[in-house]
Amino acid sequence: MIPSRNIFLVGLMGSGKTTIGKILARHRGLPFFDSDHEIVARCGVSIPTIFEIETEAGFRRRESCVINELSQQQGIVLATGGGAVLAPENRINLKSRGTVVYLRCQPKELFMRTRHDKNRPLLQTDDPLKKLKELYAARHALYMDTADIVLDSGRQSAHALVRRLESSLSLAAIGSRLAAICCGSAGMLAAADIYAGPRDYREFLPRLVAGDRLFLSAGDYPRGLPLQRLHGTAERPIVISGPASGQRARFIARPGANTVSLVDVRHIHIRNLELDGGNQPVDALKAEGHAAYADFVTLENLYIHDHAA
Repeated sequence: MIPSRNIFLVGLMGSGKTTIGKILARHRGLPFFDSDHEIVARCGVSIPTIFEIETEAGFRRRESCVINELSQQQGIVLATGGGAVLAPENRINLKSRGTVVYLRCQPKELFMRTRHDKNRPLLQTDDPLKKLKELYAARHALYMDTADIVLDSGRQSAHALVRRLESSLSLAAIGSRLAAICCGSAGMLAAADIYAGPRDYREFLPRLVAGDRLFLSAGDYPRGLPLQRLHGTAERPIVISGPASGQRARFIARPGANTVSLVDVRHIHIRNLELDGGNQPVDALKAEGHAAYADFVTLENLYIHDHAA
């Protein structure tokens, strides 16, 4: 289910759900939960101890209760345990209450990540690699059936994976909205929070509709910000924003092109950007649609410098 702001991470132990989830939650300003950590906090004992006293079946019952409770919240990132998808009720709750991301990783890579971890009761065997292969074979189809997005975690850095995931989440939100339009069931289009960076931001610009918020990551944007035929409303403006603090989203002027170009736009909020003219003879921001006006454009916290026009 794409429209909800909830993001649920599934995958085998060691696939990076907790690490990726924490970074993603920080980027989006959302609270982060780890279902395994919640169980430990509530029981006051480790997961191996729960397995020893209550067996795996007892742990799974606790896991289902925690997932049911947490997934009813709105606007969270939740990392689930590797076996969460085994219970049909968990799969139903996750699919119906948020966007499910499967972090797919091959058993050999998982073994390298977990081989020294003594807090994985299912891997305390003579051959943990064999066990991981068995778990992958048993659970992969369930992960695939539950997921809206599949991301190969492989050996990329956590931050690189989060950038890929942000792009996939944004495309999924827009794709869901387009599907609703095609089916004639969109009504008032659901607004989307879209996260993009220097490499992919321009593919989202023409798709923005009233209420959308495009959040740009910090970094250098050398291809300008051309805004054309974007129509927000007074109640649902289109917001384009860089980070509110820390490193900026810096738009660098190009020869012969204004840094921010406005053509036939209305009710647009542009905030928290750096517009670096690089001493080019161009304007930092210009409405250049002639008869196609720019109306109700709000500018906030723009750092504009070195434009020589």
